[in-house]
Amino acid sequence: MNIPAPSIRPDFAGAVAKVAHANRHIAAFAQEAGLYFGKQPYQAIQTPHPDTGEPGYHLYERLGLPDRRLALFIGDALHNLRSALDHLVCACAIANGESPDRTQFPILLKETGLEQKLLKDLGKAGPVAIDLVRAIAPTPLGSPMLAALHELDITDKHRLILPVACTMNVEIQVGGFEGVPVVAAKGDTAPPERTSCFVPAPAGYEGCIAHDFSFTGDVVFPAGTPLAGQPCVETLYELSAVVADIIIAFEQGYGTFRLSYDISRQGRTTWTI
Repeated sequence: MNIPAPSIRPDFAGAVAKVAHANRHIAAFAQEAGLYFGKQPYQAIQTPHPDTGEPGYHLYERLGLPDRRLALFIGDALHNLRSALDHLVCACAIANGESPDRTQFPILLKETGLEQKLLKDLGKAGPVAIDLVRAIAPTPLGSPMLAALHELDITDKHRLILPVACTMNVEIQVGGFEGVPVVAAKGDTAPPERTSCFVPAPAGYEGCIAHDFSFTGDVVFPAGTPLAGQPCVETLYELSAVVADIIIAFEQGYGTFRLSYDISRQGRTTWTI
């Protein structure tokens, strides 16, 4: 059922500002992570596999990650995104002539109890807000990224979310001496909780010394947290886009002036490591 929007439109500028600020934290995180990889933090050494004795090369981390500053960027981004949703529904309560006290954007970590939570947290925000949030279905199955955002924000309140480096697409140049052609030994992505990965030597190159290597790296969420193993920058921007989409839905539902373009998927600039 379509419920007419109230005559006084909510002011969603605060919610938009929160997402914009989160995006600045994510961009700063990407810049710091890029500086880390720019220092060439990995080094290749020729050594047999410790378990099988297979000849090859180990790529290991020599600088050490995480830098705790990275965890602060993550926490600040998560908190601003979660806070943006609360600002959104509090603006609806104010436009509804109510105090925003005890009004919050409900996100459940289980599948039951949504209707009771909607009435409890959004009663002052009014029926339009309730219908909009109900359509979003903020539960682990209905909106898994929202549930992850909520749980990560709770986690950050108690301990730092320390990201880990993940090595991917390793390519080690071997050969080139005594007439042996140069070939590339390629390796798989290292498990996120490890700081090294093993690259087998190509057949016939078991005794060749590595003389150059390249890799692409990423920083991922640690084990034991929601979205574990997922790349931090890309995933944080996806969380930001999810929140921006919700703000857009509220702007459309209430017929308010569009403030969200710069934080939308179309309007924001993508940052990568």
